[in-house]
Amino acid sequence: MTSPHSLLHRLPVALLFLALATLGSTAVRAESGPDGMPGEKTFRIICQSCHLESLDLAAAGPDGDSALAAPPMDWLSTAIRMRQNNDEAGFVGHVVSYLRLPGLERSLLPGDVIARHGVMPPISEYGPELTYDDLTAVASWIYGHYNYKKLLPQLQKHLQSRQGSSQ
Repeated sequence: MTSPHSLLHRLPVALLFLALATLGSTAVRAESGPDGMPGEKTFRIICQSCHLESLDLAAAGPDGDSALAAPPMDWLSTAIRMRQNNDEAGFVGHVVSYLRLPGLERSLLPGDVIARHGVMPPISEYGPELTYDDLTAVASWIYGHYNYKKLLPQLQKHLQSRQGSSQ
């Protein structure tokens, strides 16, 4: 027979496992982050495991992102917005679709970027519990988070400097 003392001793461990199991299934859902924006928490927990939030392209130089696992999100989002004519619905739709089924033929990035970083694996490998709504929330947050008008000339200058350095 189990003594009451041993049951009490195991209770905190059992509660901890229960709390972790409950938390684990909702920790990266499209909840609000520190700024109260849905999708930000998902970005901070999942996306930032590979993507820097931002990188000073001028200071980094033409090959400044070469050592990174993935392109920095500020210029990645700017490149996608540029290819989507800065259309929010087009941006969000492309990002959600690409996250679910990435591929070289679906990428909007220059070939040298793909050669340097590779093609992103499906988001299900990082956040299998993420729903379509979660992905939409994070894509919308990314779209609204970065100043496209400020970043676009910096990205264009960076891309031109890379073309000049590769010739």
